Amino acid sequence: MIGRLYGLALPVVAAVNGHAIAGGLVVALACDYRVGSRGAYRLGLTETRVAIPYPAGPMAVVQAELAPAVARRWVLLARNADPQTALADGVLDELQPADALLARALALAGELAMLPRAAYGRIKRQLRGPTLERIDAAISGEDPLVSAWISAETAPAAAGVLGRTRPS
Repeated sequence: MIGRLYGLALPVVAAVNGHAIAGGLVVALACDYRVGSRGAYRLGLTETRVAIPYPAGPMAVVQAELAPAVARRWVLLARNADPQTALADGVLDELQPADALLARALALAGELAMLPRAAYGRIKRQLRGPTLERIDAAISGEDPLVSAWISAETAPAAAGVLGRTRPS
């Protein structure tokens, strides 16, 4: 799904109006432009905290969309951040007041939709081609990290985070 969203030949604008953590943030990163609302919510790539390795597609998107130092911090520290930090790190492209978020995202989507459709799709493929090829290669074989999602380490780590306790 992440590969298809990332490679979609049409414009995709994310309107982030609340918590975007782990896979939810990866979905936003797969969009062409990310508008967040100002407010008290958190964004994070917390898979490391719950002992879940990234499948090839999501990791490829994270690496392609974030500067190397930002990706390293967000992935390996596995902390949640506020929208202002996400904006400063390039995770979000802009912030809007909550009551203007949807209108702004729709306006951007409309602006992008006015661009020549075939050219947009081709140029997006040029921009994202190496990442999409990496995702396609992983899909054509079995991603070896998927089995780690059900490892003995994953359940207690996830339960610790969900229960706000430290995993043993």
